[in-house]
Amino acid sequence: NAIVAIKLLLLVGIIVLAFSLRGAWYKGESLPAQEIGWMPRSFDAWTVLLGSMSWVALSYTGFNAAVYVAGEARDASRTVPRAMWLATGVVTLLYLLLNYVFVYAVDPKLIENQERVASIVGREIGGPRVESLMRVTITLAMVTSVFSMLLAGPRVYQKMAEDGVMPRIFHSAGRAPRLATAVQAGLSILAVFLTDLLQMMKYLGLTLSACGALAVLSLWWMRKRLPDSTPLRWWESVALTVYLLITAGILYASRTTHPEEFVAMLGTFVMGGIVYATWTHFGPAKA
Repeated sequence: NAIVAIKLLLLVGIIVLAFSLRGAWYKGESLPAQEIGWMPRSFDAWTVLLGSMSWVALSYTGFNAAVYVAGEARDASRTVPRAMWLATGVVTLLYLLLNYVFVYAVDPKLIENQERVASIVGREIGGPRVESLMRVTITLAMVTSVFSMLLAGPRVYQKMAEDGVMPRIFHSAGRAPRLATAVQAGLSILAVFLTDLLQMMKYLGLTLSACGALAVLSLWWMRKRLPDSTPLRWWESVALTVYLLITAGILYASRTTHPEEFVAMLGTFVMGGIVYATWTHFGPAKA
């Protein structure tokens, strides 16, 4: 919590600093020889745009982590939805403001095809000190992402164990899921040595987008299996449909923009399906 608070203060500080210097750094313009306008003009351009949206999806990941600890939260029916609404609003606002600064703070030629956009922008608007501050903020942002997944991931194993679709050894009977946390940490360390950060982020963006779509899709399935559950309102159904269509477009485009990571994502689901089918066939009592 302390690290998250520090990260938020740094992000807000950078945004305030950038906008206070706006008259000095605003250089937003189109690249030379580029058509003005954001709407893609061809199918290939749409493919690139949709493929890059996997980064956006990954940037928004984390606000939903509160739902994974609902079973251990006080007054969960009130606090968890409130936390998710508040986090969604904060993440959206910070994302839009930061990217406004990243896009318009410098001459577009400086950030074209560059990976370290934030560092370049920090140096341009405030020199080496702001660049260093930007690097520290990015590091803290990644650390808090790791912490949130280390908090949420083991709870998923724990609930799956309670439902009988994972070994009971992961069931902690209301206590902290220590074994599941150790397994999560071990798998994360292994992943770090198997690939580089950029590939991992592409893979995570696609995989988490697909998992999110499946979770949303399950709401319709759940209503059919549980007749007594609260029916979806019309605007909720519309929102689900729009979300699923956008995610399907991102996944389809990623076949071209991120082919290796797309195959890795499919491989993950295939292996998960095999493990699930094997587990359900032999049953928890036989495993």
